[in-house]
Amino acid sequence: MELACSSTALKIRFQTHGDVQGFARRVNAGDGHTTGMDKGRCIHVGLQVLEAHFPIFFFNQSLQPISRIVQPYISMPHLEAQMAKLDHIMYATPDLDQGIAEIAKLTGVTPAIGGSHPGRGTRNALLSLGDDQYLEVIAPDPEQDLTGNLGSELIEHGGSGVRGWAVATDNLVAVSEITGKRGLNPQPIIDMDRTTPQGVRLDWQILLLFGDRMLPFFIDWKNSPHPALSTPSGCTLTGFTVNVPQDQQYRSLMEVLDIDVQVANGNEKFGALLQTPSGVVELASW
Repeated sequence: MELACSSTALKIRFQTHGDVQGFARRVNAGDGHTTGMDKGRCIHVGLQVLEAHFPIFFFNQSLQPISRIVQPYISMPHLEAQMAKLDHIMYATPDLDQGIAEIAKLTGVTPAIGGSHPGRGTRNALLSLGDDQYLEVIAPDPEQDLTGNLGSELIEHGGSGVRGWAVATDNLVAVSEITGKRGLNPQPIIDMDRTTPQGVRLDWQILLLFGDRMLPFFIDWKNSPHPALSTPSGCTLTGFTVNVPQDQQYRSLMEVLDIDVQVANGNEKFGALLQTPSGVVELASW
């Protein structure tokens, strides 16, 4: 894995221990020795997500330090390998039956009714994209009060398209700390649930970032079965793009969280490419 530093680039592997006050390093710079890093700011994304400042240090080929390491420290919480990945894409529509029909016509696969989100004013239908990913058709729930919630927003906006996206993680606390340090206004973690038409109760937690709808929200499915395992299949996600004016800041966050999406400069919009029984389909932004 590559670790880019201000003074050099090394291949490095981290394994943290407990409170990350100490950790082991394995370094390979080709000749068995590192070159010095003069307090370079380093960010590693992959096995762990770390932000650290290091003094100059050297290792020999047997991984014994040649010179003393002066108390390196970690300044950000770490995230486990594979802890953050695109989970699902939200296809918003003012009417669920309409949204289901649109997706079925485009892809050749009909999304299955999912359930309601109590208190959110919404209900959904789902279509698997494989690899623990899915497309969510989300619409107002006429059986709920639609005052000042997402359901009312979907009605007022009108039209259909990709409204947002979610990232799966098993460490919402770490995500909250990382995004908080970047001034992204993480909200308190919310417990959510719904019951499937088969009577299976799903419980999960979400973390929202307030103030920028182009940013993802984060979801921890806990012990609930992933929706992609039980929803209609046949489609796969081949590309997802986020266009934002401040693309460098957005891209930096995606790199720190190790989220694999395309980020481009431009007016705010989403784009999703699906491989479907009807061919390649592009879902437009909401």
